[in-house]
Amino acid sequence: MKNPSDIRPGTKLCFINEPGVVEYRRSNERGDFIVEDEFGFEIAVNPADLMFQDGRLIRNGVGEQKSESKQLKADKYPAGVTVVSCQHWELDLHMEEITSEEEQQRIAHALRFQLNHLKKVVDVARKNRVKFITVIHGKGKGILRTEILNLLHQLEDIQYSDASFDKYGGGAISVELFGLNR
Repeated sequence: MKNPSDIRPGTKLCFINEPGVVEYRRSNERGDFIVEDEFGFEIAVNPADLMFQDGRLIRNGVGEQKSESKQLKADKYPAGVTVVSCQHWELDLHMEEITSEEEQQRIAHALRFQLNHLKKVVDVARKNRVKFITVIHGKGKGILRTEILNLLHQLEDIQYSDASFDKYGGGAISVELFGLNR
């Protein structure tokens, strides 16, 4: 792939299947992108393994918006996380999304497990400089939602509010992370 029209030297990109932001430098003769990682090393990467920071996929050298069905779930992210963009993750805290059926039967306190998982995801998101997490809790009786709000109130450098009602029907909270350069 020649130098794509949407990508110029200095363009920030991120990996699809693992956390991390890189900077585009040039393309090589095989069509790989030569990118610089956070440590200053140049590495060759297949363009299909990268996306723009706003979540557009790289296809035929230009950015292509992901459809809802193309949101990315990857093994190197915490369970229940869907990558919306480099700066935005979506976390579904329903038990079937964050643990196996076998594990669900062994977990005596699902609520505690869900809250601990949320804390872990926030920590991983901070380390990967993710700015937004949409936490899906579902509608139910409101017990999980109340406990999530109590937990978020205790965490530093975040703001939270109800997520889009049109998209989540009142079953999610938007979290914005600050202090990402720690």
